[in-house]
Amino acid sequence: MTQEKIKALAILLCVCFLSVSCRQTLKQNKLNEETYTEHFIQGQNVNLHYLDWGGAGDPLILIHGLGDSPFLFEELADTLKEHFRVIAYSKRGHCKSETSDSNYDNSTLVSDLKLLLDSLQIPKASLLGWSMGGNEITEFAIQYPERTNKLIYLEAGYDLSEEPFKALLHSISKSAFADSSDLASLDAYRKWYHGFWFPDVEWNSTLEKNLQASIHINPDSSIRAIPNDEVSRVTLQSAMSYHRNYAKVIVPALMLYTNSFFLAAKNDSLTTAIYDNLEKEIINPWRISSMNRIKNEMKNATIKIMPKGSHVSFIFLSKDEIVKSIINFMSEQVQTNALDMKVTTETLKQIIEAFNRHDLDAIMEFFSDDCSFDFPKGPESFGQRFIGKAQVREALAGRFKGIPDVHYGEDRHWISAEGDRGVSEWTLTGTTTSEVIVKVRGCDLWEFRNGKVTRKNSYWKIVEPTTK
Repeated sequence: MTQEKIKALAILLCVCFLSVSCRQTLKQNKLNEETYTEHFIQGQNVNLHYLDWGGAGDPLILIHGLGDSPFLFEELADTLKEHFRVIAYSKRGHCKSETSDSNYDNSTLVSDLKLLLDSLQIPKASLLGWSMGGNEITEFAIQYPERTNKLIYLEAGYDLSEEPFKALLHSISKSAFADSSDLASLDAYRKWYHGFWFPDVEWNSTLEKNLQASIHINPDSSIRAIPNDEVSRVTLQSAMSYHRNYAKVIVPALMLYTNSFFLAAKNDSLTTAIYDNLEKEIINPWRISSMNRIKNEMKNATIKIMPKGSHVSFIFLSKDEIVKSIINFMSEQVQTNALDMKVTTETLKQIIEAFNRHDLDAIMEFFSDDCSFDFPKGPESFGQRFIGKAQVREALAGRFKGIPDVHYGEDRHWISAEGDRGVSEWTLTGTTTSEVIVKVRGCDLWEFRNGKVTRKNSYWKIVEPTTK
C-alpha cells in the first residue's frame, strides 16, 4: 500500500470516528435534556408533585410503584408523548410529594389521582400503573368509570393481597433493602441499587435521575431513602390489604407481564439459583393464576408477555415492544354499538356508590344532557320535577346539604329486557340538619337512552309516627 493510500485511509478512519463520536455526543445531550416541566398541586393534606411531557393526544397518566419516582418513566414518556398527553406524578411520601398526614391507604391514593385530574381539568384519561400502581388504577376505574378511558397494567397484574406475594416478601425480606454499608454514601447506594434492581441494564441518565429523586443526602454524606422506612412499611401494608375486584372494572385493560420477576447480575450463579427457585416455586405459579383470574373476571382484558427484562428492567429492555403494545391498544376503538351502550345492574350499583360518596361529578356523568329528576316530595302530584343537568345537579346538591350523611343501603336492581328501563330499591338513612333521623324504604324508576339516564323518578314510603 502506498504512503498516500495509508494517509487517505487514516483520514477516512478519523472522519468516521469523529462522526460516530459526534452522533453519540448529540444523543447523550438529547438524553440529558429535560423534556418535561415540573409542577405541584396543593391539596388538603398533600402537595402533589408531577411531571408533564405535554403532547397533543388523549391524556395518559403514569403511576410509579413503591420506592420509585416519575423520573423512571422518562425514556418511555419521551416516546409516548408523540401520541398522547403524558403526565406522571409522585405518590404521596415519594420523591417531592409531601403529605401532612399518615394516610397511605388505597382510597387516599385514589383521591390523589382524582386531585390531579380535577386540578388539570382532565375529564377523562387512560391510566398506566407500574407494579403497585395497579392498585390505584383498578380502584379509580371502579369508582370513576365515567372518567376512565383505558387501563394499562405495567407488570401490575398481581393482587398484592394474595398469599404468594407474602411468601415472596418473606423470601427476599433482607436483600430487598439496603443495609447500613449501602447507605454510607451515594456511590455505595448507587452500587447496591444498580446491582439489586437493574443488574441487566447499563447505568443511564434515567436511572440516575430516579435515584437522585428517591434519596436524601445527609450532612455526613450518608443516604436516607425516600420514602423512609416507616412510609414504605405503611404503604406496603396498605397495598397488601387491598383486594382487587376485577369484575367491577368495565373499561378495556392491557396487562403487560415479563417472564422473570428478578434477574441476577452476570456471573452471579448463587443469586441466579435463588431467583430461579423463587420463579419456579412462587412467582410463575402466581403469574399464571393471576392471568387466569383476569381472564375470568375482567370484561375486556388483553394480556401480553414482554420478551426481555425483569419486573423493573423491562421498561428499558422491552421499551419498543411496550410502546408498540400501548399504541395498538389505545388505537383500538371501544365498541359503542347498541348492545355495549345498554345499562346493566352493575351500572346502577355504580350510580348508588357515587350517591353514597356524594360525588356530584361522578353522578352527573351517568345522566344525559336532557335528563329529568322527579323528587319524591313537592307541590305536584309527581312531587317536584327538575329538568336538565344543571337543575338535577342543584337538586341533588340540596339533598346532600339537607341530609349531610345520607346513605343508600340494602339496594337491589333490575333492568328491563330491552335495556331502556330499570328499577332500584333501597333504604335511605341519615340525619337532617335539624337533627331529624331519617330511615325510609324507597325506589327509583329509571329510563335510559344510549347508555345514559334520561329520567330518575324517586319514591319514598310514607313513614307515619307511631302512637301509644
